[in-house]
Amino acid sequence: MVEAILAALHLNDFDPYIEDENIIIQICFEGKTLKAYFKNDVNYYTIPKIYYVDKEIIRLSGLSYYADKAICLFLNDVIPNPNFQEGIYVAVAEKLRDIIIGKINPIHSTIDEIYTFWNSKKSYGIFLEDYFNSQDFVDIHNNILVKSDKNSMCKYISLGELNDISFYSGSNNERICKIVEDVCGIPINEVIKGKTHLAFTFQYNENNIFIGFECGEINFDAYINKRESDFVINYKPDKFIRLQYYEVSQESVQNRASDGYESDKNSNITVIGAGALGSNLCRVLLEYGFLNLTIIDKEKLQPENVLRHFCDFSDINIQKAEATSKKLQKKYPFSNIEYYNNDVLYLNKLSEIFKKSDLIIITVGQRNIEKFICDNLYNSFPEKKAIITFVEPYMISGHGIFCEKVNPFETSMFDQNLDFTESVLDNSIDYQKKDFGCSGKYVQYGNFDMNSYLYKLVVDVDDFINSKFESCHVSYIGNLEKAHTKRLKLNYKYYDPKLSGTIKRIII
Repeated sequence: MVEAILAALHLNDFDPYIEDENIIIQICFEGKTLKAYFKNDVNYYTIPKIYYVDKEIIRLSGLSYYADKAICLFLNDVIPNPNFQEGIYVAVAEKLRDIIIGKINPIHSTIDEIYTFWNSKKSYGIFLEDYFNSQDFVDIHNNILVKSDKNSMCKYISLGELNDISFYSGSNNERICKIVEDVCGIPINEVIKGKTHLAFTFQYNENNIFIGFECGEINFDAYINKRESDFVINYKPDKFIRLQYYEVSQESVQNRASDGYESDKNSNITVIGAGALGSNLCRVLLEYGFLNLTIIDKEKLQPENVLRHFCDFSDINIQKAEATSKKLQKKYPFSNIEYYNNDVLYLNKLSEIFKKSDLIIITVGQRNIEKFICDNLYNSFPEKKAIITFVEPYMISGHGIFCEKVNPFETSMFDQNLDFTESVLDNSIDYQKKDFGCSGKYVQYGNFDMNSYLYKLVVDVDDFINSKFESCHVSYIGNLEKAHTKRLKLNYKYYDPKLSGTIKRIII
């Protein structure tokens, strides 16, 4: 591969050769021979980085470069065609040569690109990723999300709102120093002591903007007795920190993470029960675009819960509602999530929660609790919408009982013993599992089938909130062939395995 690249570069007058395992190219311009190089980890699947040997290349081309001497030659959205093979390396070298000789104009520097990007929109903030660190720590500076390492060699400073950004091009180092010293209240050399980079966030024309500089060395002239406070930081605007930056407005994040569903993002949804079904339902609701949630659950997460729960082993012995809420807010920072670690039977604020909710979803899986919630809800707020959702063993079926202006326990959906009358399994409670050393039982089902059910359910949740159908019971039929392999007895209505994967609706 290297030999083929050398041959192709030679045919295009770059006089290539190998030095220190790197591919050196030579560009002749105005009687000078300028050198750049490709590193020897060659492949045809990414745009190869090209590095300068002679800094004269930077001066003549007007291009920017990174701290590792990689030349900023292409924008990030350039994708190579691997079928061009060594032609990719020729194309990179030719573009550099064409810029140096003035045949084509250089691309904007990343600094210009950042400014153009943010000046074109009213943004809520940006996301910064420090190229020199790979730690997953997130800080927030004035609504700007900064991914950094606690031990990062980069100093992040918020400058607030600025009217004059003449320093932005990096041409006024003293002004940069003065602004930073005013914000921090200490001399500039103390601000960046032990740091290799300095990054600013500031607001200009209602835009939140970021710019980063390499601190460089402290320069002082031949007068050895110069006072330390007179040291000037040698900011190099063409040696910026390589960062990824994104708009993190609620709209842009949600648009990227959805298929364009038109859900009512202002709806307030209360989920009662944050077990496996409830916690994952909260996740799916947020994925869909419902960002205002209230979560209620009295129990703590236990080891046996983890494999099906949204939370993980780091959350053991933490209240399920709290753990679910905090984990979701890390992933969806624009969500508005409240949680209550209370028994819903004794929650003083229950009426207040019901009043502000557009929809109440009940996932507790206990008929007596479900009835208590529905009785309280429809006695006090008869116009409210509610959904009871639960699954049958082995995910033979998932059920959603969608109610508006009707208490489901006053319908034929439940008998006098509170037994559900529309189950797919014949007496599904017989197939629940008993925990060793525990008086409780649990319903056995897998994550994959549960999540498949929840993704179907949330579409109906959206339609129900937007009044696209009336009160009804919806059965999301699973794989009925499991009934034969698990020796489960089906309700006579579901003997036909062709019903697997179908959705059955019954108007209440």
